[in-house]
Amino acid sequence: MVLTAARYAAAALCGWSVHPEQQLTGEKKMHYAFTKHLAEILVQEARNDIPVCIVRPAVVTGAEQEPFPGWIDNFNGPGGLFIGMAKGIVRCSYTNEQGTLDVVPIDHVVNLTLAAGYRLGSGSDDKKDMKVYNCSSTENPLVQTKLCQAMMEAYGETPFNEIFWYPSIVFVRSRLVFKTLNFFLHYVPALSLDCLSWLIWMKPKVSWLRKYKKIREVAESLQFMQRTYFTFKTSNTVDLFKQLSKVDQEDFNFDIQRVSMRSYIKNCVYGYRHYACKEKDEDLPTARKNFIRYRRIYYCCLYSMVSGGVIFSILKLLLLMRRKK
Repeated sequence: MVLTAARYAAAALCGWSVHPEQQLTGEKKMHYAFTKHLAEILVQEARNDIPVCIVRPAVVTGAEQEPFPGWIDNFNGPGGLFIGMAKGIVRCSYTNEQGTLDVVPIDHVVNLTLAAGYRLGSGSDDKKDMKVYNCSSTENPLVQTKLCQAMMEAYGETPFNEIFWYPSIVFVRSRLVFKTLNFFLHYVPALSLDCLSWLIWMKPKVSWLRKYKKIREVAESLQFMQRTYFTFKTSNTVDLFKQLSKVDQEDFNFDIQRVSMRSYIKNCVYGYRHYACKEKDEDLPTARKNFIRYRRIYYCCLYSMVSGGVIFSILKLLLLMRRKK
């Protein structure tokens, strides 16, 4: 397989009629999933008589229970996007609001890996049969609208210390509309802040345009998953859990159907704040006051814009009526 990939790469250097990546990946639209697929093929070809099983997790996020609810120590996956939304930096998203995001708690992935390894080592399965355990939330899907509602509640309960605007997000299905909103809600404010920083001689460590570029890269990597509804077969995972004893089911829980996604997302937001961003709980009262202040400003601005639009429409209508008379 490695030699085949190398030949494809060499052919790409010589020239192809289509994009080299399309020739190499074929129908695989995600390079990350494609490399995982290559790794599984290599394992299957090289295992010989060695007993092997594969655990395939979906998008791994914060812990449900262990070591602490919401625990996470990195910004991988949707972490950067969630934090950007919490701080009021990310205002619109190119996705299907009725779509789902397949996320699984990190402790579920660990517990499933341990249980699968234990069963494999016990010799209960045929060594020639390489079982695959999909760790997915297909049985308990997280719809985008419910995800947004849970996050907005969490942002109010455990807001971040430093926010730049009241957290609000618009889900857009049209690429043209998204590009328009993305320009006015993201790049125009970022460019304005960078120019203002240069004018007052306070050059930031990282420019706002560069920050938005990184956030955009994370969002684009998730777009295909957000706009596509996936269903994964989890029969092996469900059967494995049922075969555990009651005690082991409690100690090594990976039953996604037991998870309250609303509570889980709230814990994840707290985890990104407390464990990943290292913000202290003692600062929460001040952060909540700051959040309420930004919310009042946001709704005042929104009310003013709507009122201004209504008044302008009424005046324009009266003017047209006067001209007809």
